[in-house]
Amino acid sequence: MQMKKHLRSWDTAAVPQRPRFNMALILLPVCQNTITWLRKNRSLNSNIPFNDNMNFHKLIAACIVIGVILHGGTHLACDFPRIAGCSHSIFRTTIGADFQNHQPSYIEILATREDATGITMVLLMGTSLVYLGLVMDDVQKGTIMGR
Repeated sequence: MQMKKHLRSWDTAAVPQRPRFNMALILLPVCQNTITWLRKNRSLNSNIPFNDNMNFHKLIAACIVIGVILHGGTHLACDFPRIAGCSHSIFRTTIGADFQNHQPSYIEILATREDATGITMVLLMGTSLVYLGLVMDDVQKGTIMGR
């Protein structure tokens, strides 16, 4: 039981901070002095592709995907079923006031503005990723922009 509480507290503290960290990493190349220092640091530069913009952005995108899977997956697989499936007495004594003492079903939770926005953002990011992959294939083949 202690392990579950420990993992849960890690998730609620660290995972929501992940987007801020990822956005800071995306802005890192803008900081010329910092990026020059990082390029000179051989141990970092050998593991992180600072000089190769495309691979650097792919690395950041992979970090964002991992963060989204952890964050969204935890909500969809752990939090929402627990909220919808717990007993009414536990619900009322723990988080009932946040829901005006109405225990929502799983579908009702997914239909909230916050969840609909999150799901929409993930779908838009996925669509953009697929479209970008198709465009990049065309660029590499030379079939885009009259080449």
